[in-house]
Amino acid sequence: MSALDALRENYQSLLAPTPKTTPRRSAWICPSERTRPYLYYWLSGRRADDGLGTEVRMVANLAAACDWLGLADNARAVVLSGGGFEEVARA
Repeated sequence: MSALDALRENYQSLLAPTPKTTPRRSAWICPSERTRPYLYYWLSGRRADDGLGTEVRMVANLAAACDWLGLADNARAVVLSGGGFEEVARA
């Protein structure tokens, strides 16, 4: 898990200079039982005032992610259709 701790520090330094006036939300989907403990660890203790300025939540699927993110109907339709997205890796 120390590699995840180092990644979190790098992630925090990346987001540090951005203004925190706009709340950010992040939805995470993890269908793999094998990698889920790592995602739980990554998300543990995360909240908007943790220095990263993002509320995070693990969700079951894209529809739940759209709900959590509060996407408008047109944005939701794009996300659910996969339009404009390119898969870069699959485990």
